Amino acid sequence: MENDLAKKIKLWRGYPVDRGGERWCSICMLWKSVQLFSPDRRRAGALLRRCRPCQVEAVRTSRDRNGSWPAWQNNQYLKKYGITLDQYGRMAEAQGDKCALCGKAETTSNKTRLCVDHDHLTGKVRRLLCSNCNRAMGLFRDDPALLRAAAQYIESFRADLKAAE
Repeated sequence: MENDLAKKIKLWRGYPVDRGGERWCSICMLWKSVQLFSPDRRRAGALLRRCRPCQVEAVRTSRDRNGSWPAWQNNQYLKKYGITLDQYGRMAEAQGDKCALCGKAETTSNKTRLCVDHDHLTGKVRRLLCSNCNRAMGLFRDDPALLRAAAQYIESFRADLKAAE
């Protein structure tokens, strides 16, 4: 009987994680219903290791520690790109709040700010892009030859369509 229970309980760093509809919260150190745990976006089908009340408290203390939302955002830009929120604002204003690549405003419904585009080799900030253009640059691995090949591919397809008409 004990072996069956031991097989059902998963361990994480020596702590039991799941037990028949319950999950171990790594913060409050209690067994709680799995319905109190949010999905973990980094691991498919997995749940976070802390319950929602503990997660909310962690976010609250993090925001208290880092100050208001603009201060937190400023810290993020500084850590990731080496620019301040002020510098970001000046860049956006210089670009007319439009993407440096396609010239359109940010169109993704859940994003209101342009993305900071940076060179992955040097870490230097280039300009601000909409999320679609930023994603495309990433998918093309910032490779100019690959981007030129993609442009040539599309142009040749369109030329073939016109010739067929």
